[in-house]
Amino acid sequence: MTRSMLFRESCFHGKSPRKSRLKDARDLQIFANMIAKKRSYDSDRKAVERKRNILDAPAFNTSEKSNQMFESLAIRDIARGRYSETRTREETDMTSKLARIFLVFLLVFPIVRGQSVSPETSAAEKKKAREEREKKTLALVDEIITGSQSLKLPENRIRVNIGLVGALWPRDEKRARSLFKEAAASLNEITTAIDNGDPEYINLAQLPQQLRQELVQIAANHDARLAVDFLRATRIDSPSRPPNSGMTNLEANLEMRVAIQIADKDPQEALSVAEDSLKITVDYGALNLLHSLQSRQKALAERFLEDVLNGIRTYGIGNSAATTIAINLLSTWIENNRAAKDPAAPRTTANLSLSNLNEETAREISNMIINALLSNGPAKTVVANGRAFIDGPSTLYPGQVQGMFQQLKPMLPDIERLAPDRMADLRARMVEFEKSYEARPEGAWAKYQELAQTGTSEALMEAAKTAPSEFVDNLVHQAAWKSINQGDDDKARQIIDKITDPRQRADMKSQLVRQAFYRANEQRKISEARALALRLTSVEEQVVLLVQLAVSSAANGDKPLAFQLLGEAQALLPDRAANYGQLQAQMQIAGAYEDLDASKSTPIVEKVIDQVNELVSAALVLNGFDVQGNFRSGEFVITGGNPLNNMAQECGRALASGARNDLDRARSVAERFQRPEMRLIALLQIAQAALTSEESAR
Repeated sequence: MTRSMLFRESCFHGKSPRKSRLKDARDLQIFANMIAKKRSYDSDRKAVERKRNILDAPAFNTSEKSNQMFESLAIRDIARGRYSETRTREETDMTSKLARIFLVFLLVFPIVRGQSVSPETSAAEKKKAREEREKKTLALVDEIITGSQSLKLPENRIRVNIGLVGALWPRDEKRARSLFKEAAASLNEITTAIDNGDPEYINLAQLPQQLRQELVQIAANHDARLAVDFLRATRIDSPSRPPNSGMTNLEANLEMRVAIQIADKDPQEALSVAEDSLKITVDYGALNLLHSLQSRQKALAERFLEDVLNGIRTYGIGNSAATTIAINLLSTWIENNRAAKDPAAPRTTANLSLSNLNEETAREISNMIINALLSNGPAKTVVANGRAFIDGPSTLYPGQVQGMFQQLKPMLPDIERLAPDRMADLRARMVEFEKSYEARPEGAWAKYQELAQTGTSEALMEAAKTAPSEFVDNLVHQAAWKSINQGDDDKARQIIDKITDPRQRADMKSQLVRQAFYRANEQRKISEARALALRLTSVEEQVVLLVQLAVSSAANGDKPLAFQLLGEAQALLPDRAANYGQLQAQMQIAGAYEDLDASKSTPIVEKVIDQVNELVSAALVLNGFDVQGNFRSGEFVITGGNPLNNMAQECGRALASGARNDLDRARSVAERFQRPEMRLIALLQIAQAALTSEESAR
């Protein structure tokens, strides 16, 4: 029984749970009777004083505000002459009852008010809850670190440490650095094993480079100096590759990516790393860094532009990034000039306003490009990595030459002003090449390529009437896409029916349904969107689209509809998944439920984990026979690429989402994984989400 209920019982039934309340109730009853029996107070102000004395008595323990209210009521009653001699017995009884009710309210009100939570108390409770959650999160981190140390495979330890480093760094940099150092030591273990011919790593020569990239990038996110030092200390001498082989040099590419990543924090160091990259070859990322440096320190950008130009001069125009960058720089200078005359002129390049990107530079680039296109130099064969490459100008294969001519055509008037004495030869070369290129198989399609990009669906269908048979379906396919993108479903359907290849025709029909679904969903035509989703042949895709519809319905405030759609999606799937697609579809449903009702999400995740446990046990038995790559040295490999690992990651993401509201529940569900490696995958994602959430709350 509540405190207010006990008080009511004491007033109306003469019962009291406490002796102190008994005395209060008696006094209040006496006071009420006095009010009812008084005849007239008009000429006797002393009665008011007696009333005030009673109100001030210790036994009447109400608030000052309540006393003032009661006193005002008595004075008002006196003024109105409510207690006149002509008042009847019935009126007196009614007044007595009203007074009793009002007195109950007066005493209960301070009690209720006293039980309300003050802002200070609420803040203290929140702080306590936050500290408790933080304590649990750090205990989880300790558990993950302890678990990772028992892993046999160094690559597994590295990936767990990488995951913790990123999440821990903002709150515990010292510990994060220690984990990074341990990961670097584990990388050395792998390198040594490969160098020693360990049979477990015989086909994993690229693994150290892959893990090294992941370590460099996580370091670059937090400490530019650490990233650069690690990059240089672990630099791998990759086999020499011809600069115009068309192959990306992994080391040059990694160094350029690191330079771009740290440019915000340390532009000077970024320039230094990028210059090291250019010593190997010109990488496509050079343009991105050039724009990044321009927005921070223009002088550094101008210095780097000169480095890039030196790289182009060194490696030449050929089958390499140098060609793409050279054409882009030339186009940028031309568009800068056009914009100076007409600010509204269209651009295809980002603005790059550097003092050394001038007319002299543009003329030099123009001449280098023209020399490469006019060259008839003999082919030079270079052997590297067990393969033969053609080096020199002749490495510009026909498709690349065609692409270069297409890019240069809009710039020809400007190039002519830069190199007027070369234009006649360049134009003649273009005509000659286009004639020979059209005779090639790839050239035959070239004349339809522009039409496919800019023409209408009607124009494409008209061209299909006279096109070679091998191009007809491609043209019809492009025409169908144009109609779909324009929202003309009826026309698209008619065009699709003319595709002769049955697989392409079926694929385009599915694309038509998908696009119609997306439009209906955007327009909130729920019934239409639901019907379209169910027209697809794949049950898994039907589920995915219904989940999308449910999520958008919930976002628009219609949660009952969201629950209904998720229920329909669940009904489409068998109780036990028959393939990975159905497992992933179940996780899609669980993820949508997490934001609506976590109690419906958890059982789905648990069911998926239980089935994954069965699958991973079977994979261990079949490892080396029908199943490859899931286990090494008897340990499950924590890496992307195998579907079992992907499912563990999916479950981990779902649990991490729920951990923001209920960390204990997420941890409990993760414990269902029987393999310790999979359990670590899930716990790691839960810890990452918890640490990120705490950092945001700070």
